[in-house]
Amino acid sequence: MSARHLRPSARLVGLAILSLSLVCGTAIAAAAKTDALENARVALRVRDYPTALSRLQQLANAGNAEAQLLLGLTHLNGVGGPVDGAQAESWLRKSAAQNNAAAAYVLASLLAHKPGAPAEEAKALLHQAAKLGYPAAIEDVRLGRDPLSAERVGLAESALRRDLAFNSARHGDVATLAVLGDELKTMRDDFGATLLGAAAAAGSQPALQFLLERGCDPALADNFGVTPLMLASQAESAELPRLLLARGVPVAAVDTAHRTALFYAARADRADNVALLAKAGVRLDTPDSREYTALDAALAVDAAAAAAQLRALGAKTLAAHAAPSRAGKFDAARPGEIYQGWTTLALAAARNDTDAAQKLLAGGADVEGRTAQGDTLLHVALHSGSDEMLKLLLGAHANPRQADRRGRTVLVLAAGTGHIDAVNILLGAGVNADSRAGDEATPLLAAVRAGRAEVVERLLEAGAQVDAADAHGETPLMAAATAANAPVVRLLLARNASPRTADQHGETALWRAARAGAVDITQLLLAAGAEVDAADNEGRTALMTASAAGYEKVAALLLDSRAKLDARTADGDTPLLLAAARGQDEVVQLLVRRKASVDLQNHDGDTALLAASRAGSTAATRVLRAAGASTSLRNGKRATATDIARDRGFSGLASELEGK
Repeated sequence: MSARHLRPSARLVGLAILSLSLVCGTAIAAAAKTDALENARVALRVRDYPTALSRLQQLANAGNAEAQLLLGLTHLNGVGGPVDGAQAESWLRKSAAQNNAAAAYVLASLLAHKPGAPAEEAKALLHQAAKLGYPAAIEDVRLGRDPLSAERVGLAESALRRDLAFNSARHGDVATLAVLGDELKTMRDDFGATLLGAAAAAGSQPALQFLLERGCDPALADNFGVTPLMLASQAESAELPRLLLARGVPVAAVDTAHRTALFYAARADRADNVALLAKAGVRLDTPDSREYTALDAALAVDAAAAAAQLRALGAKTLAAHAAPSRAGKFDAARPGEIYQGWTTLALAAARNDTDAAQKLLAGGADVEGRTAQGDTLLHVALHSGSDEMLKLLLGAHANPRQADRRGRTVLVLAAGTGHIDAVNILLGAGVNADSRAGDEATPLLAAVRAGRAEVVERLLEAGAQVDAADAHGETPLMAAATAANAPVVRLLLARNASPRTADQHGETALWRAARAGAVDITQLLLAAGAEVDAADNEGRTALMTASAAGYEKVAALLLDSRAKLDARTADGDTPLLLAAARGQDEVVQLLVRRKASVDLQNHDGDTALLAASRAGSTAATRVLRAAGASTSLRNGKRATATDIARDRGFSGLASELEGK
């Protein structure tokens, strides 16, 4: 068997994880001087492996020792691809040859535990790492032990392995899960959740299926009694709960608030999952600790589709559901009447009292409760700036896909307000980067509209769909072009955002950049392959838009890219006619210099000269006349340019047009 297919021992997996964590943290800090390496490090951290490996490969080929170390570690640990011992050793050797202390130490450990490898070489590398000041190597030499020997693989490795496993489960990284072996079955997080629970909560079908095949128990609940089936029942795809039901999981299991999986499907408005669970035998009338049925739970959060499905199945309500008597957002700094009707848990969330909240949750408090104003507890924590409370509620399986009364989910709100810490917490908990409710804009679009470049970059790193549009067809690239936000446009284009997509009005990102007069963005979009003559629903091209607005530099760029000089709108207007009609003298001069046809008439019979005279633009009329524009042409009302100027009160212009 070749080295390419060798699976590393548990000890070497520990080495790879520990070293990769070290390099991505403190050791790489010095290397962050170069943006490219820092970008690769960020991509590794958020598990954007294709981007990370591509950037690392380029840097490593160019001789960057830190990139060579990172690339070696990714091959050693099977990050983003299969474990490849030969490639790992090759890159580590190149890095160690440049006196990279970490690479020398990792390579020493790799060779020390590799059958048939020269013991002297491993020893020499260990001493090299020690001389270069690598702390672990210095300690190993002092004690006369092999690098990363058994007594050093303890709790630190266990915690890192656990973190790696949960992140892999949430993001569907089956390759990394495969390396971790049988311990997958027993791993739990601080809230008692299993890896199956993490995969189910994140909607990660590949990880869920892999873990089931590896023998993970699908019936194990966390500290709150929440099972993987309950979490999977909130997912958009019915395939997740179907996979678990096929394993014979107990459908009647309840959490600490006495809610079955049916409650989770109902509150998440998953009608298909409701039907699936009912068919599997979940009772429709089981009440929770508040004496709510699943139908009551659906009605409480306006989950219309799930409620309709439950009613069709014969479900009944036990509680009365009245519309809330008060609207508006709470103010944690001003307690008073507005807090009436709030649960103790909601008040704890507003105060960021995590100790009290944890006790309440352990006692069965409803993590999915709402305030009288319609905010979920996650919304309360977000509005209060309580990051620790966000973590606690997410750990207790509060559903981040629930919207407030205005249809806004917490990730979209956090993205739109630039709350990067909250965004990181939500994404780290497995919330999909594109998660949204109903017709709500995607988190990425919300961040772009708010001009939050840091959030935009983070969402893209987390896999947000770069071209996902809102209900009107607006994409993030269009929104960035409209706002003339060049840094964000660059971020989006770097992720292959399409410059050719149009919204429901036919407007492309280039069209919007032209309307905004954004020269730099126009250049970026043209270089990315934007269609220069794409027209909106009224037949207006980007050149027409720029010409009408008077953006000479943008118009020149478009003409340099071979925009049609005499293109016509649905009304027959040309760029020259539109510029003349608005008195855009400089653009008129530009278009005339580029040999625009000066006497073309629109559907009303107007020419550019007639339009310029109507605008009272002496400069434009002079340019047009010098280019040979006819003063005798008449429009549909039989008026000449002179007639129009005189009727408008531009007597001087009328006299000039008459040649007086």
